[in-house]
This record gives sequence, structure tokens and C-alpha cells, in this order.
Amino acid sequence: MARMKEIVFAPLEGIGNHIYRNAWRRHYGGVTRFMTPFLDLNSVGGMKNRGIADILPENNEGAVIIPQVLTDSPKALTAAAEKLAGYGYAEVNLNLGCPVGTVTGKGRGSAMLKDAEKLRRFLDEAYETCPIPLSLKTRIGFESAEEAGPLFELFNDYPVKELTVHPRLRSEFYTGPIHADVLDMVCRESKNPVCVNPGITTAEEFAAAINRWPEASAVMIGRGLIADPALAEKCTAIESNDGRTRFLSFHDDLLESYQAILFGETPVLFKMKELWSYWSVPFGMDEKTLKRIKKARSVSEYRSILAMYT
Repeated sequence: MARMKEIVFAPLEGIGNHIYRNAWRRHYGGVTRFMTPFLDLNSVGGMKNRGIADILPENNEGAVIIPQVLTDSPKALTAAAEKLAGYGYAEVNLNLGCPVGTVTGKGRGSAMLKDAEKLRRFLDEAYETCPIPLSLKTRIGFESAEEAGPLFELFNDYPVKELTVHPRLRSEFYTGPIHADVLDMVCRESKNPVCVNPGITTAEEFAAAINRWPEASAVMIGRGLIADPALAEKCTAIESNDGRTRFLSFHDDLLESYQAILFGETPVLFKMKELWSYWSVPFGMDEKTLKRIKKARSVSEYRSILAMYT
């Protein structure tokens, strides 16, 4: 059997911030590292206040955090990396995978995979000037799997700290079968450590992944870990008990954490309703109750609906 792999918590935009991470860590385990949702940089490497809060050391005590940035400017990347180094970080990750139109329309995220020569010029400067090790999170191409071979040959020309690979194209977003054969090739031929992100949702899928890709340095899990907060423990054979009671304790902790930091009930409810789109199936919630939760207009109403169900 393949050696157990590190588990990296994926950077889910809108969900995986320090509020969620810290609440999760108080109730669950099994994750070695956490990658932040991307910090959207301006032309000189500036970060929005919300992004800065997410990477402040005091908001991440006891956790191994990999800050991720979104930019098409090597100078902005370098400037941001200098700031991150000042906070004590020893690695920065560049997002080359985001498929959202508002991102790719600006030439960022997975749009950077479209032009190999432009990407090479970017990486030439980035790896020359970045003050801390640079890792990459990427897809296998923009429109065609045939892009994968030349793309990963290009990545082999750089000292990539770790190459996290989502084995889909930008055009496939997050649905449909993964290109497992391309991931086979990447793990076999990469000169740099590879973290695989094949969309794991169960412990059985995790076991299959580490056996198929034994060369991988780590496994990234995102939506599967949101849907089942105990998934990393199941994957790593950590003993866990009292699943429903523990989940409700985590839920209440997270709800109170959002209430403490967000202004007003509307953004709190938005966060919790979004999470129930992940939680409802593994939690066994019926469609009628889920609809009632999504229609809740206050936190007290939301709590009442959940209390009647649980």
C-alpha cells in the first residue's frame, strides 16, 4: 500500500477563510496544511483588508498556512511575497487555476495557461525576484488536454516549491470526470513535488488516490471536507466519535464566530445557507427542511428550524 499522504485543505473562495478554518480546527483534525483563498492583488502587490485579516499570524495560531495570491504581474507577486515574508511566511502560492469569468476576463487565474510564452516570461521574472519559495496551483490546461504536456514541461524548468494539480480544464470548471491519465503523466514526469487534487469526497477515494499516485507529495481536498468535516480523520484513520453531536457543536461554534465578526444577520445567514448546500446530503437533511433554512430571515428563525430538525 502507498505511504500515507499529507492532506491540504483547499482554498475555497468565500468559505475557507480563517473564521471557518479556526472553528473547524477546534473540532476536527487530520489536515496538515491550509491554503488560503486567493489574495487578489492590485498592480503594486497591495491586498484588501479582508485578505490581510485572513493571513495575519494572530488569526492563524497553531496552523500551517500557505497564502495564495491572484495576479498577472510578477512585480505585484514579488511585492506581496515581501509583505508575506514580513509576517513570517516561508511560501507563497500563485493561483493558475481559477476558472471564474470575472477572473479569467482580466487574464488571471487559469487564463494564464492560454499563452505559454507569456506564462514563461511571467515565471522567469517571478522565480528570479520572489523572496520566498513559490508554489503553483494549476489546472491541466485551458481548453484542451493536449495543452498538458507542453504546460508541465514548462513548469519543470522552474524550482516550484509544490505543484498542486486540479486535473480538469478551465472549460470544465468543477464538473465531469477528471483527466486521471494526465495526472498519471504529471506525477510520473514532474521534477517538482506534486500535490494532487482529484476531487476526493470519501475515505475510499482517498485510499484509491494515494495508491494510484504514490509519487504525490500530498493530497488536496476541498468540497469533500466542507461536506464532511470529519473526512480528513477518516482518510488518516484518526479515531472520531459522536459524529452528529460533534457536527452540531462545530456548527454552533462557526455560527457564533460569524456573528462575532460579520456586521448584521444577513451576511451571517448567507454564510450558513451556503454551507448547507454542502452539508444537507451527508447530514441527511430532507429537501423541505433545507428549503425552510434557505428562506430563514433571521438567525433566531434559522436556529428554530434547525432545532426542530435535530
